[in-house]
Amino acid sequence: MKKGIGIGIMALAALSASQAFALFDGTTTASIRQDMQTSNVARIEGVLECKMSAVNDGSACDLKLIDVRNNRAYGLVNGNGVAMRMFQSGVRSVSIEGNVNADAGIIEIADIKAL
Repeated sequence: MKKGIGIGIMALAALSASQAFALFDGTTTASIRQDMQTSNVARIEGVLECKMSAVNDGSACDLKLIDVRNNRAYGLVNGNGVAMRMFQSGVRSVSIEGNVNADAGIIEIADIKAL
């Protein structure tokens, strides 16, 4: 019995240590973390956008920040829950500070404020 519990604990530790779970688009959290290490800290003002498919199939929308300077769309990492709550409460214009990886089109949110 103790041996089975030990094996289960070791398996759980191995899974949590790897943290390379595949996301919906095939990227992994490990690759996103690597991307963020080569990114720049910046503040971007923009508009939150969450496009839904024309047919309600129960899938979640993909929340993005549209940069007002160049109309570029950025995916949001970390703090996405706060950004989604702001979007759902009607806040669209925001300022986000965080690590920006322009090549991957990702912002790792450190701070988000309504404008």
